[in-house]
Amino acid sequence: VNALMEMACKIPVGVIPAGTDNAFAKSLGFGADLEENMQALSAMIPMAVDVARVNEQYFVNVCSAGSFASLVNISSDMKNSMGRMAYWVKGMSVLSKIHKMNLCIEVDGVKYEDQFVFFMIVNARIRRQDRETIRQKLSDGKYDLIAVRIGGVSNIARVMMQVVKKEPIQEKDIL
Repeated sequence: VNALMEMACKIPVGVIPAGTDNAFAKSLGFGADLEENMQALSAMIPMAVDVARVNEQYFVNVCSAGSFASLVNISSDMKNSMGRMAYWVKGMSVLSKIHKMNLCIEVDGVKYEDQFVFFMIVNARIRRQDRETIRQKLSDGKYDLIAVRIGGVSNIARVMMQVVKKEPIQEKDIL
């Protein structure tokens, strides 16, 4: 993506959904069947998606930093043997190494300047817990932000358990 953007090329790029969760591929409409996905790619029906930039680096799906950003660096063996649970196991190991970052985040003209432990900017189709779609388009010029400024390990563990149990999170320190 970086090379294409720097050269101002508009060449279609195919996504092969072969990861653990495939959130971006799911947002593009890909399912679990690899053969069907390959057939869809061969049809080459281009779709525009937003491209964002942070600190001179372009991305289309996720940009994250902070204590929990290392969750993307999980070995293939761990993901293959544990599936999504690998992210939770890795997350628990990160709890002992939490550090805060001084950030100024501006969203829709509102500034949030504070110490954060994690942030993630993501472009994906979002659904609420009741399955109602919040945002459907990947080319609407918008990304979603999740920023966590929770202070204590016990608060973070509680929020993680709420996520695991798919309970609504009503936490003042999560933007």
